[in-house]
Amino acid sequence: MSNELTGSPFKIDTAGTIFTGRLTVNEMVWKGPDRRGESILVEDSAGRTLWEKTSLEGGPEIEYKQRFGQQCNGIVVAAIDSGTLYIYFKNLVIY
Repeated sequence: MSNELTGSPFKIDTAGTIFTGRLTVNEMVWKGPDRRGESILVEDSAGRTLWEKTSLEGGPEIEYKQRFGQQCNGIVVAAIDSGTLYIYFKNLVIY
């Protein structure tokens, strides 16, 4: 799979700049890290850490959730070792 950015949720499996506008993130869910010790790092466009997590175990049924409810200026997935990140959002504003 490659990143799917056409609506909520964004589905991300490749690191990079995901969105440059403003949006309200409700929740992030990281599904299926391969094994223990895998990492994910999500930042805003200014480099502020929004979510950083290291997996405690891995497998297709494993998921980690972070409730958010916050407005973000841009989304950058700086690292995703494995699995898929789902970003649920509303109030999308494109610059």
